[in-house]
Amino acid sequence: EIRGPILKNADENLPSIPALEDKDPGPPAVEAVESFPLVLEKTQCIYCVGDEQLSHADRTRKFSRVSHMMDHVERVHLRREPARATW
Repeated sequence: EIRGPILKNADENLPSIPALEDKDPGPPAVEAVESFPLVLEKTQCIYCVGDEQLSHADRTRKFSRVSHMMDHVERVHLRREPARATW
């Protein structure tokens, strides 16, 4: 019986590439960002929590009293609303 020529794989001629496991894992995993509560306390402003332009501390601010939070809402947020808004 006559055997045909043994063909080499094309990959054998290429330089070996280290396995993916040998690579540097890169930067450490980023810690999870603190999430925002789905249910707010009575002393938190719903407008501020929803404003993504504010810092985390400003978004999750808690006022000392509900009346202080309402004053904040009226001074800062409702000033932009039309005077006779109907809901």
